[in-house]
Amino acid sequence: MERVIEFDFVRATEAAALNSLRWLGRGDKEAADAAACDAMRGMFDLMNICGEVVIGEGIKDDAPGIFKGEQLGTWYPGSPEFHIAIDPIDGTTN
Repeated sequence: MERVIEFDFVRATEAAALNSLRWLGRGDKEAADAAACDAMRGMFDLMNICGEVVIGEGIKDDAPGIFKGEQLGTWYPGSPEFHIAIDPIDGTTN
Protein backbone atom coordinates (compact mmCIF):
# COMPACT_ATOMS: atom_id res chain seq x y z
CA MET A 1 0.00 0.00 0.00
CA GLU A 2 1.33 3.42 -0.96
CA ARG A 3 1.85 5.99 1.77
CA VAL A 4 -0.24 9.15 1.42
CA ILE A 5 2.10 12.12 1.90
CA GLU A 6 -0.73 14.48 2.88
CA PHE A 7 -1.22 12.55 6.12
CA ASP A 8 2.44 13.12 6.99
CA PHE A 9 1.81 16.87 6.84
CA VAL A 10 -1.23 16.41 9.09
CA ARG A 11 0.88 14.37 11.52
CA ALA A 12 3.51 17.13 11.65
CA THR A 13 0.83 19.70 12.48
CA GLU A 14 -0.70 17.40 15.09
CA ALA A 15 2.69 16.75 16.71
CA ALA A 16 3.33 20.50 16.98
CA ALA A 17 -0.05 21.08 18.61
CA LEU A 18 0.29 18.22 21.08
CA ASN A 19 3.87 19.05 22.04
CA SER A 20 3.06 22.71 22.73
CA LEU A 21 -0.12 21.97 24.69
CA ARG A 22 1.70 21.81 28.03
CA TRP A 23 2.61 25.51 27.60
CA LEU A 24 -0.98 26.65 27.09
CA GLY A 25 -1.84 29.47 29.48
CA ARG A 26 1.62 29.68 31.06
CA GLY A 27 2.65 32.92 29.38
CA ASP A 28 5.86 31.51 27.89
CA LYS A 29 5.35 31.92 24.17
CA GLU A 30 8.96 31.11 23.31
CA ALA A 31 8.82 27.77 25.14
CA ALA A 32 5.54 26.94 23.39
CA ASP A 33 7.01 27.89 20.02
CA ALA A 34 10.18 25.87 20.69
CA ALA A 35 8.11 22.80 21.63
CA ALA A 36 5.99 23.13 18.50
CA CYS A 37 9.02 23.67 16.25
CA ASP A 38 10.91 20.71 17.72
CA ALA A 39 7.96 18.39 17.21
CA MET A 40 7.24 19.61 13.70
CA ARG A 41 10.88 19.44 12.65
CA GLY A 42 11.09 15.91 14.09
CA MET A 43 8.15 14.78 12.00
CA PHE A 44 9.55 16.40 8.86
CA ASP A 45 12.85 14.57 9.48
CA LEU A 46 10.94 11.31 8.91
CA MET A 47 9.21 12.40 5.70
CA ASN A 48 10.63 11.31 2.35
CA ILE A 49 10.38 14.74 0.76
CA CYS A 50 12.71 17.44 -0.50
CA GLY A 51 11.18 20.39 1.31
CA GLU A 52 12.41 23.97 1.35
CA VAL A 53 10.86 26.61 3.60
CA VAL A 54 9.87 29.55 1.39
CA ILE A 55 7.73 31.31 4.01
CA GLY A 56 8.83 30.82 7.60
CA GLU A 57 9.22 32.63 10.85
CA GLY A 58 11.35 35.73 11.01
CA ILE A 59 14.57 35.66 12.99
CA LYS A 60 14.01 37.67 16.15
CA ASP A 61 16.18 37.78 19.27
CA ASP A 62 17.30 34.14 19.00
CA ALA A 63 13.68 33.03 19.27
CA PRO A 64 13.03 29.42 18.22
CA GLY A 65 11.57 28.84 14.82
CA ILE A 66 11.66 27.23 11.42
CA PHE A 67 13.09 29.79 9.06
CA LYS A 68 13.01 30.65 5.38
CA GLY A 69 15.63 28.67 3.47
CA GLU A 70 15.68 25.67 5.82
CA GLN A 71 15.52 22.24 4.25
CA LEU A 72 13.00 19.80 5.68
CA GLY A 73 12.56 16.12 4.96
CA THR A 74 14.99 13.34 4.19
CA TRP A 75 16.00 14.69 0.78
CA TYR A 76 16.20 11.08 -0.39
CA PRO A 77 16.88 11.02 -4.17
CA GLY A 78 13.64 10.92 -6.12
CA SER A 79 11.50 12.23 -3.25
CA PRO A 80 8.82 14.76 -4.20
CA GLU A 81 9.80 18.41 -3.91
CA PHE A 82 7.78 20.86 -1.82
CA HIS A 83 7.95 24.59 -1.18
CA ILE A 84 6.74 24.96 2.40
CA ALA A 85 5.05 27.87 4.18
CA ILE A 86 5.29 27.20 7.92
CA ASP A 87 4.61 28.84 11.26
CA PRO A 88 4.16 26.17 13.96
CA ILE A 89 2.46 28.59 16.36
CA ASP A 90 0.81 31.65 14.91
CA GLY A 91 0.23 34.76 16.96
CA THR A 92 3.27 34.70 19.26
CA THR A 93 4.39 38.24 18.40
CA ASN A 94 4.36 41.03 20.96
